[in-house]
Amino acid sequence: MVPAPAQPAISHQRVTPKLRKLPKAKPVKKRKSLFRKFAEEAFDLVEDIFD
Repeated sequence: MVPAPAQPAISHQRVTPKLRKLPKAKPVKKRKSLFRKFAEEAFDLVEDIFD
């Protein structure tokens, strides 16, 4: 007798659908930190003194 063709094993894992990509959000402009603001002001002050 000829054996029946082998059937693939049944997988019990869910088939996950491909997630659609979301459109990229607009880039958010970072705010300057308080330290950076003070540093820029101090630099400007020193620059003014030497002018």
